[in-house]
Amino acid sequence: MTVTLSLDRNIVIEASAGTGKTYAVVQMVLRALFEKGLPMESLVALTFTKKAAGEMKERIAAALQGMIKENKETDRARQALESIDRAAISTIHSYAYSLLKRFPLAAGISADAEVDEKGVRGDDLFDEDWPAWLATELNEKTPRQQDWLEVLGKVDLSDVRELARRLIDFDVPLDRLPVPDADLSKQLAPYLKEIRELIAGKPDQKATKIAAACESVLSSPNVSVGDPSG
Repeated sequence: MTVTLSLDRNIVIEASAGTGKTYAVVQMVLRALFEKGLPMESLVALTFTKKAAGEMKERIAAALQGMIKENKETDRARQALESIDRAAISTIHSYAYSLLKRFPLAAGISADAEVDEKGVRGDDLFDEDWPAWLATELNEKTPRQQDWLEVLGKVDLSDVRELARRLIDFDVPLDRLPVPDADLSKQLAPYLKEIRELIAGKPDQKATKIAAACESVLSSPNVSVGDPSG
């Protein structure tokens, strides 16, 4: 990949695997350091995975070390190398989290908040909140009493719990969704339309998964897709 871009604006690179995205980003970082004279800690270079972020930082460090060995821009290269750990070369979610931690009051989070990367704390929170949510949903005054009677007439409460836990991680278990109800398409179609309107122009990966999951159910051979207004 050959990339010659202006450094006077933010840059986004989208390309297939193996096309040289990391190389292109490393070259832009070096240009920002030595052509624009920007300090390393002022740069932000983001990617999706920890592996890619680690590789990006290693390649930038290797390039700076190479310049030092060849006596090219030695002082600036050494200064950049020493401050590379203060630069935002990381994953998108790690960078977003660092901003939230920097301004916890404005973000409305605890200063002690941590990223639950392994999902351990998420399980604990779910176990704490699930009984309280059920107590609200299944009491005598619930506004969704008829909906719950219909649901629990078809599946066990334990299945509802499992589905709820999976949906928190946007894990939609399509393989376990029976579709015996001929009217299911009419029930789901309005929700699909609403989801599509919400994500229009906002290609968020998780929201798109939900819309795709709903669409997949609607297009199931067991379901006859009808006009939701009819």
